[in-house]
Amino acid sequence: MTNGAGGVAFSITVRPAQGLEDVNPNGGQTTKTTSNAGRQVVLLTNSGSGISCIAAVAVGSGRVDIEARTLRGATTEEMCTIVEKTDGFVEPKLPAS
Repeated sequence: MTNGAGGVAFSITVRPAQGLEDVNPNGGQTTKTTSNAGRQVVLLTNSGSGISCIAAVAVGSGRVDIEARTLRGATTEEMCTIVEKTDGFVEPKLPAS
Protein backbone atom coordinates (compact mmCIF):
# COMPACT_ATOMS: atom_id res chain seq x y z
CA MET A 1 0.00 0.00 0.00
CA THR A 2 1.21 3.46 -0.81
CA ASN A 3 2.56 5.60 2.05
CA GLY A 4 0.22 4.02 4.58
CA ALA A 5 -2.77 5.84 3.06
CA GLY A 6 -6.07 4.15 3.74
CA GLY A 7 -6.53 0.98 5.71
CA VAL A 8 -7.50 -2.58 5.02
CA ALA A 9 -10.45 -4.48 6.45
CA PHE A 10 -10.61 -8.22 6.09
CA SER A 11 -13.26 -10.72 7.03
CA ILE A 12 -13.96 -14.42 7.02
CA THR A 13 -17.60 -15.41 6.53
CA VAL A 14 -18.92 -18.96 6.81
CA ARG A 15 -21.83 -19.61 4.45
CA PRO A 16 -23.05 -23.19 5.04
CA ALA A 17 -26.21 -22.74 2.95
CA GLN A 18 -24.60 -20.94 -0.02
CA GLY A 19 -22.30 -22.63 -2.52
CA LEU A 20 -19.96 -21.22 -5.15
CA GLU A 21 -22.85 -20.94 -7.61
CA ASP A 22 -24.43 -18.40 -5.24
CA VAL A 23 -21.55 -15.89 -5.38
CA ASN A 24 -23.04 -12.50 -6.34
CA PRO A 25 -20.57 -10.45 -8.43
CA ASN A 26 -22.27 -7.12 -7.59
CA GLY A 27 -20.49 -5.45 -10.51
CA GLY A 28 -17.16 -7.19 -9.90
CA GLN A 29 -15.19 -9.70 -11.93
CA THR A 30 -15.27 -13.43 -11.11
CA THR A 31 -12.68 -16.08 -11.91
CA LYS A 32 -12.98 -19.80 -11.19
CA THR A 33 -9.77 -21.33 -9.90
CA THR A 34 -8.40 -23.91 -7.48
CA SER A 35 -6.71 -23.22 -4.15
CA ASN A 36 -3.23 -24.47 -3.24
CA ALA A 37 -4.97 -27.20 -1.21
CA GLY A 38 -7.05 -28.29 -4.24
CA ARG A 39 -10.44 -26.80 -3.31
CA GLN A 40 -12.65 -25.08 -5.87
CA VAL A 41 -12.56 -21.27 -5.52
CA VAL A 42 -14.40 -18.35 -7.06
CA LEU A 43 -12.21 -15.25 -6.91
CA LEU A 44 -14.24 -12.04 -6.94
CA THR A 45 -12.50 -8.68 -7.43
CA ASN A 46 -13.79 -5.14 -7.00
CA SER A 47 -17.40 -5.89 -6.11
CA GLY A 48 -19.41 -3.11 -4.50
CA SER A 49 -17.47 -0.02 -3.45
CA GLY A 50 -13.75 0.24 -2.92
CA ILE A 51 -10.89 -2.00 -3.96
CA SER A 52 -11.48 -5.60 -2.95
CA CYS A 53 -10.69 -9.26 -3.37
CA ILE A 54 -12.84 -12.15 -2.13
CA ALA A 55 -11.98 -15.83 -2.33
CA ALA A 56 -15.10 -17.97 -2.00
CA VAL A 57 -13.71 -21.38 -1.02
CA ALA A 58 -15.84 -24.51 -1.46
CA VAL A 59 -16.53 -26.46 1.74
CA GLY A 60 -18.95 -29.33 1.20
CA SER A 61 -22.18 -27.85 -0.18
CA GLY A 62 -21.36 -24.43 1.35
CA ARG A 63 -18.45 -22.04 1.24
CA VAL A 64 -16.17 -19.79 3.28
CA ASP A 65 -15.56 -16.26 1.99
CA ILE A 66 -12.21 -14.61 2.72
CA GLU A 67 -12.29 -10.88 1.91
CA ALA A 68 -9.87 -7.95 1.96
CA ARG A 69 -11.15 -4.44 1.13
CA THR A 70 -9.85 -0.88 1.13
CA LEU A 71 -11.16 2.48 -0.06
CA ARG A 72 -7.83 3.92 -1.21
CA GLY A 73 -4.08 3.51 -1.13
CA ALA A 74 -3.82 -0.05 -2.44
CA THR A 75 -4.40 -2.17 -5.53
CA THR A 76 -6.64 -5.13 -6.21
CA GLU A 77 -3.51 -7.27 -6.49
CA GLU A 78 -2.45 -6.24 -2.97
CA MET A 79 -5.89 -7.13 -1.64
CA CYS A 80 -5.69 -10.55 -3.33
CA THR A 81 -2.25 -11.11 -1.78
CA ILE A 82 -3.78 -10.53 1.66
CA VAL A 83 -6.60 -12.95 0.84
CA GLU A 84 -4.14 -15.58 -0.38
CA LYS A 85 -2.02 -15.30 2.77
CA THR A 86 -5.13 -15.46 4.98
CA ASP A 87 -6.34 -18.52 3.07
CA GLY A 88 -3.07 -20.23 3.96
CA PHE A 89 -4.08 -20.00 7.62
CA VAL A 90 -7.81 -20.68 7.21
CA GLU A 91 -8.00 -23.49 4.69
CA PRO A 92 -6.05 -26.12 6.68
CA LYS A 93 -8.65 -25.69 9.47
CA LEU A 94 -11.64 -26.36 7.19
CA PRO A 95 -13.34 -29.75 7.12
CA ALA A 96 -12.74 -32.01 4.13
CA SER A 97 -15.20 -31.44 1.31
